[in-house]
Amino acid sequence: MKIAAVPDSAPVVVVDDFRFRGSAGFMEDALKFQYIGRKNKDNKEYKYVRGLYGPYLGVVGNLDLATMYNIYIPGYVPSYMPIYFKIRYED
Repeated sequence: MKIAAVPDSAPVVVVDDFRFRGSAGFMEDALKFQYIGRKNKDNKEYKYVRGLYGPYLGVVGNLDLATMYNIYIPGYVPSYMPIYFKIRYED
């Protein structure tokens, strides 16, 4: 299983053959399209959902339902917890 962090408004994050996007469409294009839940009066328009969808974690592989996963940084060592906390605290 591989995990990719997808930040806010990332154009694309690629892991193997999978692409994860942090945004869908552009605000400037919003007037050209209708949105889900409204009647489509013109057949040239499509019901797109646009906006920012980040940050999130993209997963390549299968996850089990109703399961909690612990995600650690590469090289995680439990005894370094005070150091990890200090680094995050000073950010």
